[in-house]
Amino acid sequence: MHSFCKRLVFCFGVAIALGSTQAQTAGSQPSIVLEAVTGTRPQRDGIEIQAGSARLRIIALRDDILRVRVAPGDTLPVDASWAVLSGPRDRSVDVQPIQDAAFVGFRTAVLEVRVERSPLRIVVRDLAGNIISADAVGRPTKFQVGGFSVYKTMPSDEHYFGLGDKAGTFDRRNQAYTLWNTDIGTQESIDPIYKSIPFFLGIGGGHSYELFLDNTWRTWFDFGKQARDAYSFGAEDGPLDYYLIYGPDPKQVVKGYAYLTGTHPLPPLWALGFQQCRYSYT
Repeated sequence: MHSFCKRLVFCFGVAIALGSTQAQTAGSQPSIVLEAVTGTRPQRDGIEIQAGSARLRIIALRDDILRVRVAPGDTLPVDASWAVLSGPRDRSVDVQPIQDAAFVGFRTAVLEVRVERSPLRIVVRDLAGNIISADAVGRPTKFQVGGFSVYKTMPSDEHYFGLGDKAGTFDRRNQAYTLWNTDIGTQESIDPIYKSIPFFLGIGGGHSYELFLDNTWRTWFDFGKQARDAYSFGAEDGPLDYYLIYGPDPKQVVKGYAYLTGTHPLPPLWALGFQQCRYSYT
């Protein structure tokens, strides 16, 4: 066998072995459901919530960008990322704490975050009172064997775009997808394929927002295929760590995503000329 082929087979075998090891460790924790707020601690830039054995932290990186981290135990995962730049992760803004008998949360100059006490639900509004994003009623965040799952309400007029290389309709509503890079060819019914970007844009009700799940494991997104009144996402394992970026227009949302993950270098002038792919030519 050619030496390059031997190296390729070896690397592929190592990848399979590592994947098996990850699969064996995934979902080792018992089932934990975030049912009610059992403790709170206001922060300069957000709030920390205790929900039984689980811990939840919501902080405002900017007035229009929220970061939500949840752990099934008392300790949050290491604050690290393969995607989000350390600069934006380390910056935050001061917030105004709010609370009453039914909820606890905070306000920024753009958003209001309420964590309803029982059942525990995260509800994000703009300052005019319009709901931007809310946990689904009766479907709490859950850690179980095989990973975690999060459910959000899905308004009838909201539509979803993104996730990188995905075949099928441009609007992801009423569809479900797996994110796990696979070189399998391209047909409308095939999923997953080449590129995985766990980022989607939600547009409806005169506003837009983005949700970015910062997790490198096999993840999934269901935009109403399983439950018609809710969309959901989750992963086999790894951190439950997601960012919510508010627009209100799509252009502002995409700018916020670029702020978190960085922009690509300006290409050289010669790269803007004619390009041709021979993928489909025989």
